[in-house]
Amino acid sequence: MLSKEKVKVLEDEIKCERAIFSSESGIISVPEYLSALEEDIKKTGYVVLASELKHAKKVNGHFELTLNSSDKIQCKYLVNASGLHTEDVANRIEEINLPKIKTVMYAKGHYYLYKKKNPFKHLIYPLPNSNGHGIHAGMDIENNLRFGPNAKWVDSIEYSFDENTLDEFCNSIKSYWINFDPSCLTPDYTGIRSKTVAEGEGSQDFEILNASDHGLENLIHLQGIDSPGLTSSLSIADEVISKLGIH
Repeated sequence: MLSKEKVKVLEDEIKCERAIFSSESGIISVPEYLSALEEDIKKTGYVVLASELKHAKKVNGHFELTLNSSDKIQCKYLVNASGLHTEDVANRIEEINLPKIKTVMYAKGHYYLYKKKNPFKHLIYPLPNSNGHGIHAGMDIENNLRFGPNAKWVDSIEYSFDENTLDEFCNSIKSYWINFDPSCLTPDYTGIRSKTVAEGEGSQDFEILNASDHGLENLIHLQGIDSPGLTSSLSIADEVISKLGIH
C-alpha cells in the first residue's frame, strides 16, 4: 500500500489518496507471445486454422470431431477454450450435460490511443467498477500510451468503434491524471470479452469445468474467461492439465 506522497515519487502526474503497487506487473507483445505458443505446439502437434467445429461425439473412448470441411479428427482429450463461442461449441458436443454450461454474453471494450508522449512509467488502474477494471492507462512495448477498455454489453460480435464513448473516457482519465489533454485522444480499436453475468451484475469469476460438472470424461470446458485468458494463460493451462490428470 502506498500513500499519495509515495505515489508522487513513482508517478508525479497521478492524483489519488492511496494506491496499491504491484512490483511484478509488466507488458508483453501479444502477437509475439501467440506466435511463440504456436511454434511450441508445432513441435509436438499441429495447428489447423479456419476450421469450425460442426459436431463432436464420443466414439470408443475418444472424441470424434467433424469440421466444416467435413474432415474428421480424433483425440483422447478435448478442451473447449473457444472464448466468445464456448456455449455454441458445447451445444455441438453429443451427450454433454448442459445445466452448468452458462450463456455467453458480449462486453465490448473501446481503446483510445494518446498522441502525445507517454508520461507514465507504470500501468495505471483506477478503482474497478461493477462492469470491470475501469478505464486504465497501459502501454505497449514501443511505449505508446492507450486507455481502455470500457465495457458495454452488446448482442452480437462486431468491432465498430463508437466515438460517442469519448466523454466517458475523458471523465474517467481526468479523475486520476492531472495533466490529461483530451484533445490527444484518438480512436484505436475495440475488443469483446466473454461474460457470464449481465451488465451491472458485478464481477464474475471464470470457470474450468470437468467431467464432474458436465458428465464427459477427458473434456474440459472453460467459460467466462475474459482478460485472464491472456495474462493467466499458462497458469490456466496448468490447471487444465491437472484436471485432465495428464503428467
